[in-house]
Parts: sequence; C-alpha cells; structure tokens
Amino acid sequence: MDMVSPHLTSLQRITNKVGGELVVYNHRDMRIKARAVANAIKMRGVTDERVNVQVDGRYNSQTYGRRGEMGLSATQVVSFTREDNTDYKFCIDMVVLDKLCSTAQWLKGRGYNVRCPDHAGCSSNFNAADTMTEKELGKRTAENLAMQNILVNHVTTDGDAGAAQGIQEYTRNCINPNMTVTRLPDRSHLGAVQVRHCRKAEFTDSMFAHFESKAQANRAKNLLGRDIQYRCAVIVQNLYKISNNVSSMTESYTSAIQAAITCYGGDCSRCTYNIDACNGKPGNDWWSKSTFFRGSGQPRSGF
Repeated sequence: MDMVSPHLTSLQRITNKVGGELVVYNHRDMRIKARAVANAIKMRGVTDERVNVQVDGRYNSQTYGRRGEMGLSATQVVSFTREDNTDYKFCIDMVVLDKLCSTAQWLKGRGYNVRCPDHAGCSSNFNAADTMTEKELGKRTAENLAMQNILVNHVTTDGDAGAAQGIQEYTRNCINPNMTVTRLPDRSHLGAVQVRHCRKAEFTDSMFAHFESKAQANRAKNLLGRDIQYRCAVIVQNLYKISNNVSSMTESYTSAIQAAITCYGGDCSRCTYNIDACNGKPGNDWWSKSTFFRGSGQPRSGF
C-alpha cells in the first residue's frame, strides 16, 4: 500500500501509550508458557521436576571491562531465559535492568534532590552507581521463576557463568541451601575455547618446522584448532545417530578420540568412517575432506 510512513516522534508517542499494556501482556504470556513447561515435565513422571534453561543477556554498551561486568558505559541490559525441556523452546522469563530516567533529570534541573529508583515516576529500576552484572540478572531470573513455583536444574550460558552463579546463589539462600544448580557451557563458546587452547599450546619445534615463517606456523596452529573443533562435532553427531544413549556414547567417544589422535599422526588404521568420517583411503579420508587442512599447507604425512 502506498502509505506515508509515520514520523518517529509519533511512533514513540503511540508506543508510550501502550507500552505498559505490552509489558503486562508479555509477562502473562511467559508465565503461561512457563506453567505449560512445568506441567509437561510433571506428566513425564521424572523424579526431578526442575527445568533446564538457557540464559543470556544483551546490553547497550560495546565497551567490555572484564568477565562478570556488563561494560563501564552500560545503562540498559535485557536477559532472556529459554527452556530446554520441550521442543518448543519457549521464552519463559525476561529481566530488564535500566538506569535511565528522564523524570529525574527534569526534577534535578528544577532543584529537587531525587535519587533513582526511589522517587515517584521513576522509569529506572537499578541504581546508577551499581555495576550491571549477569549474576544480578541470574538472581532476578531465579526469583521470577520461583514466584511461579518453578526451580532451575541446569543452566546453559556462554563463557561468562555469572547468570548460573546468580541462580545458584538465590536458590541456596532463598529456597534450599542443599539444592545445586548445574552450569553447562554452550557448544559455540566451548568450541571457541578449544581453538584458543590449541593456539596457546606448546608444540614441539619439529611439528611446524616446514613452514617458512612464524606467521605461517601460527596460522597452521589456528587451523588445526578449528579442525579439531569441527571433527569433535562430527564425531558427536555420528555417535548420536548410532545411539542417543549417553553411557554408550561416552564409551564409544573415548575410542573415537584415540582413533582421531592416531589419524592426525598419519595412521588411519583405527579410523571408522561412520564415526570419525575417515576410512583411511586416499580421497575419502579426513586429510582429503578437511577444509582446514587443505588451506593450512600441512603435509599428508601427519603431525
């Protein structure tokens, strides 16, 4: 339709009128979905009826201080919690921390001594002098879920485990001091850690001696780390296709890793194609299929 786009000011004014209703509707919808997840877990008859969640936050700052901090210039942050117990992956909670308040600035300009978030009409919910951390987000997430009689069992987070620490602290201090919340790393960040460890590892001098410069050797190390990351993912996926039983996967994974280690050394006698994607035959082995090795310049004889 040939319609004139509204002005940003008009859009903001209309949004301000219905913003409160949208917040109420969203929170009600998340509570309904959280209760549906809790009922689904209860119907399965499992002994532990706690939910497994994924938690991550996003904030309006591109300045990173250190792990556990949101950045020195962050004034707003939002955290989303997604459940892992059903195939729907519902968002069951959202926490918003906000330091911004235009009302306080208006009142201070007229001589009133006000302090956020304790004055009337304040739009912020967090003290401007406090540091926004994912641990605080985790505490508030656990509190919101506990008000619905929903407890957390496993928490999947990124490299910063602050959200899991916050949920654990609230659970032990306010619900049950003996209850444990387990933190699980997500696969993307776990794989990135694996690549960094390979980059920092101390290799023998002869392992990358055929490269002419140190820059080429460092590039080969980085590609080796990415290849190991990718191959581990392939092994896990293939084992899951064979059997989704964790115990049997663990036993097979140990032998698969040993076969991969010997394969990197140039010996493919222990390789199994349907597990580690290598059968030792030229053109159908891992050295021929790996994109990272083809670009690294590493000779086929192995490491």
